[in-house]
Amino acid sequence: FEVYSRQQRPDFWGMREFYSTVRVINAELRRKEAASMVLEPGVLMKTVLRNYGGRPSSELEAVVQEFFRQCGMSSTKVPRPTARDLIEENLQEPEARHLMLLTRNNAALQLLFDSGLLDHEHAEVLFGSTFRGDQGDVAVASMLQSIKAMMRRPIVLVLVHCDSLYESLYDLLNQHYMEYGGQRYVRIAHGSSSRQCPIHHLFRVVVITEVGDAYHRLAPPLLNRFEKQLFSREALFGEDDHRALGFLTRFVAALARDAAVAE
Repeated sequence: FEVYSRQQRPDFWGMREFYSTVRVINAELRRKEAASMVLEPGVLMKTVLRNYGGRPSSELEAVVQEFFRQCGMSSTKVPRPTARDLIEENLQEPEARHLMLLTRNNAALQLLFDSGLLDHEHAEVLFGSTFRGDQGDVAVASMLQSIKAMMRRPIVLVLVHCDSLYESLYDLLNQHYMEYGGQRYVRIAHGSSSRQCPIHHLFRVVVITEVGDAYHRLAPPLLNRFEKQLFSREALFGEDDHRALGFLTRFVAALARDAAVAE
């Protein structure tokens, strides 16, 4: 309740984040022997970072500290997975919530492939349009047909600028599946019609959106369906890269000050 009530963007995190946190912790404990079923700090850290991502580091840090305080633990010296690690774990877990990556200028799309998280053999990218004229029934129906074909394969589907599809993909993004004869199905809707479509058990969805859209425009019920992570080039930096970035930042700031003085 403390985390929910104090978040700076109302309902950016909801009850699904809490339920998913509990589910992951229970799964980790079940894998242990009965005599050692103790929640480890590393498991708590990883679980919180996965389910409460997507916000600036200062806000995320407050969430981490609240969870550790409530569990009677200290977060000091507990290793913290990188954004890349958290994304990779999500993609490798078939029952995890689908993933939303918050980025700027669609940078996350290239980063997914550059970092080796995705490869073109096991991933497809679907681009929507931000132009109103390209979001009519015909365009939506065409993209839905493509998605229905992709869902039959064990791939990751990356959606970029596909806001016009989210309503039709409500059950898919909510993971409201049904199974019959060993085959999984999900309802895909368009207008007043809908049908159950086959979907592979390993099919995953990644939605790429702009940080500003996630913080100010997208509806909370949509946000809450996903695990969310901020993903930028900086997320892939090592220690040397961060030191170089710090040096360049200080150099440019000093250069700007000198130029201002000279004027």
